[in-house]
Amino acid sequence: RRPHPAPTSQLKVARPRPLPQSRPRLSKEQKTTLVKSPAVHALVIDDSLVIRKSMFRALSRLGYEVTQATNGLEGLKELQARVFDLVLCDFLMPVMDGLDCVQQYREWEKAHRPWFNQYIIGISAHASPKDIEKGKSAGMDDFKPKPVTMKCLKEMTSSEAQENVTRTLDKVLNVGDRASGDSSSTEEMPTANGSINPVSTQKPKFVGRQPVCLIAQDASQISAKTMSETAQRRGWQTVVVNDGEDALRLLKIRNWDAVFLDTEMPRLTGARCVLRFRDWEKEHRVARQSNVIFMSSEYIPSPTQQTTSTVYPTGFDGALGKPVLIKDLVALLKRSEASITDSSHSASIVAR
Repeated sequence: RRPHPAPTSQLKVARPRPLPQSRPRLSKEQKTTLVKSPAVHALVIDDSLVIRKSMFRALSRLGYEVTQATNGLEGLKELQARVFDLVLCDFLMPVMDGLDCVQQYREWEKAHRPWFNQYIIGISAHASPKDIEKGKSAGMDDFKPKPVTMKCLKEMTSSEAQENVTRTLDKVLNVGDRASGDSSSTEEMPTANGSINPVSTQKPKFVGRQPVCLIAQDASQISAKTMSETAQRRGWQTVVVNDGEDALRLLKIRNWDAVFLDTEMPRLTGARCVLRFRDWEKEHRVARQSNVIFMSSEYIPSPTQQTTSTVYPTGFDGALGKPVLIKDLVALLKRSEASITDSSHSASIVAR
C-alpha cells in the first residue's frame, strides 16, 4: 500500500535563496571609459625599495599612475622625459642626491619647458630646517618628513597647489601628450609669463605611403608605448614587439623606415639581433636596412649632439638613451623621414 501524503500543513517548503547579482561584464571599450581621463601621474624618486613600494601602493589607491626612480640621475631623466602631476624626491641618494637632481632639472626646465613649473615635494627622514631651506632654494616646492602617511598623501593630492597643477595639465595637454610631456602636438602652449603662444601641429606630409616603424623593447619597459604614440602622432605606423627573436623575424619580412632595438630584451638582445640580421641581409637583400637605432640605459649623447664621426655598435645607424626623451626620439624620426622616398622603399625590399 502506498503511504498517504502528509498533510499540507506539515510540509516544509524551503524558500529559494535569491541568486547573488553578478556584476555585468564590461567590454574593453567600456572599461576604458571608466578610467579617469586624463590620467594623473606621479614620480617617486627614492633609493629605498621599501619607501618606493609603500608610496606606489598608496598613490595607486589614490588613482595615480606611478613611475619610480632609484636615484637622482634616474629621476632627472624621468623628469625630462615627461610631465607629472606630483613628484616626491628624497634628499639623500646615491649617484646623484635630490638637491642636485632638482637643481639640474630646474635649469633644464627653463630652457626646454618654460610653459610648466613641475610641482616637486622633497621628502626625508633626517632633514634639518637648514636642509629644508636648501631644498627649496634648489627648486623644491614643499617638504614632507618620512614616513609619508596615507593621510599626508591625501592632503597633498587634494591641496590647492596640487589641483592647480592638474588643472593646468588637463587644460594644456591631452592624454597622449601627458604620457610623454611633449608639446609638439598641442595647439597652444603657455609661456613662462602665462600668455598663450600657438605651436604648429602640422604633421610631415608623406607622398604615396605612410612610414612604418618597428620598436623592440622588453615588456617591462614603459617607454615603448610612449614611443609608439609619439610616432603615430607624426603620421607613422608602428609595430611593437617585446623580444629579440620576434624583432629578427619582422626584420626579415620587410624593410622598415626606422627600427629601434633595445639592448635589454629576453631571448635575444638588440645587439645580437642586429648582428644575426646583418648576416642574413648580405645573402637575401639588395639594399641595406637603414635607420636601425640602438637603445641603451647607458649614457648616450642626444642625437642632436651626435656627428658623422660618432661610432655606434656594429650594425646600428644611431643610438637613443633611456629613459627616452621625446625630443631625441622626434629628432631620429625626422632624420628617417628625410630619407623616405617611394622609389627607395620599393627597391629595398627586392630579394636576391
